[in-house]
Amino acid sequence: MTIPVNIIGLASAATGGIAKGVTEVIKTKEHQKTIRLQNKMQAVNGGAECLKEIVSAYREYNIVVKEERTKRRKIEAWEKTTLAEIKQKRDCFLAFIDHSFAERSKNFEALFNVVDQAIASGNNEHLHLALDKITELAKSSPFQDLANLSTVQAALLDPEHEWKF
Repeated sequence: MTIPVNIIGLASAATGGIAKGVTEVIKTKEHQKTIRLQNKMQAVNGGAECLKEIVSAYREYNIVVKEERTKRRKIEAWEKTTLAEIKQKRDCFLAFIDHSFAERSKNFEALFNVVDQAIASGNNEHLHLALDKITELAKSSPFQDLANLSTVQAALLDPEHEWKF
């Protein structure tokens, strides 16, 4: 039996085509694997970047927390100092009132108690009203020095100051 040359040529061409097709399929599958591997690597890199961002954000958060705590401590210290100064001026003012206006001292003391209660309760309306009343009562005084607490304080601290009534 003789095999026609055409069939051999066809078989050879078919085998070459199949080999070429198989090679293309293999290349395509390798390419797909390469792409999947690259995607996985990008995901890992993306995850690493995400972790870096989380760590960075956490560090920034800690810095802000420390700064805000420091600010809070400064504000608390300022508050204590200011309240102590106000109390000192209040005490000085009340001492002056005791020396110069015995009959009015009870009124001032009651108003300052209202101020203290308003501050303690956070009632700004009562605080405003009490401070207005204190101001009115101070303005009605014949002593104009009451408007300047530093003058009153200096007079109280001066043992040779002569009080004239």
